[in-house]
Amino acid sequence: MAGPQILALIYKPLYSIKGIIAFRLGWLATTTSDGFGITHPTGQSVWLIPFLKFTWVNFSLLLLLPLTLLLLYRKITDQTFRILSITAASLWLIPHLIKFQYMDFDNNKLFVYAAMFSVIAVGIAATQYEKYYKSILATLWLTVVVTIPSSIWEIKNDLSGSQETRTLITAQEKAVGDWIQENTNPDASFITSAVLLQELGIWQRPALIWSGRKGTMGLPGSLQTHGIDFRDRASKQHNFLKKPLAGATILQGIPADYILVDGFMRLEYPNLEKDLATAGYKTLYTLGEFSVVALH
Repeated sequence: MAGPQILALIYKPLYSIKGIIAFRLGWLATTTSDGFGITHPTGQSVWLIPFLKFTWVNFSLLLLLPLTLLLLYRKITDQTFRILSITAASLWLIPHLIKFQYMDFDNNKLFVYAAMFSVIAVGIAATQYEKYYKSILATLWLTVVVTIPSSIWEIKNDLSGSQETRTLITAQEKAVGDWIQENTNPDASFITSAVLLQELGIWQRPALIWSGRKGTMGLPGSLQTHGIDFRDRASKQHNFLKKPLAGATILQGIPADYILVDGFMRLEYPNLEKDLATAGYKTLYTLGEFSVVALH
């Protein structure tokens, strides 16, 4: 199950990225130039104690799974158990040592497979010890109960925020998304404030997501994985938005049909809408902070 994902991470990128496969030490990978990875001083990225600390914080009692499999491997000869154990052990170990793709943090998602295979293997092991079955079951339930408080604490933190912080999409964003959906081609692409990703931490505007249309920008790792040079595409759009020119030749190669102007864009490019109008680009729709401008 994990094999296709690993192969995709290695072979899918068409854009050459330096160090796509490289040595890493678990959760202590240093931050990349695009801000992805664990923020940690480079000099400490090989220290054992910080590594163990990060590992415990992120996996906690799940670390008991590989240890349990290790202790039981020789005692249980069941073929299925052994195959699952070897698979799980490999997935616990390999992502700690090798970086498979551009977004370092996403490599850690492979540990989900490791935990899944480990749980299945431990379940099979429990069936081999019938007289200890109740004790094993009680231990597993106790483990579940012990981990519940951390989940409750997280939910409490989420609910303690303001209504604004809990709102995924506003009524205004829905209305804009509905208009885009009704008035643009299903294959249309939009330039949005996601072009300011590195500066503002925006991945994509909810209005565009609600509309079901595509954006020209997004998470750097996603673009890089699909063979798109993130920096080059961002630079071309920045230059166009700073000084829009008729024909949008600078956007050649970028599938941009519209611009979704919002407050973030206006802060970065104060004269954007005036410059777009001067260059002959027509504003089709305006609602609150949003405006939809056609590029063709």
